[in-house]
Amino acid sequence: MAAVFASCVGCHAVGRSLTAAEVTRIADAKARSYRADIVEFEHLPPSYDASDDSWWVGYRQKKARHVDFGVRVEAKTKKAWLVLR
Repeated sequence: MAAVFASCVGCHAVGRSLTAAEVTRIADAKARSYRADIVEFEHLPPSYDASDDSWWVGYRQKKARHVDFGVRVEAKTKKAWLVLR
């Protein structure tokens, strides 16, 4: 039982069509299309919004407190939108 639980802890896909890792890859690709210097940013952990079946990943400059921009990823289509603040 412990092995099954441990293998599912990293998937973050409970009832969703994308894993957190997949969302991060999609969001990073979209963020790179906006800013070539994405290495100067860190992304927050993806968060899922069940109300519209989408994910949100925020990006902020390293050591900053506030999010500079974000990426919304639609779970079913895997389409990503850049959200500027």
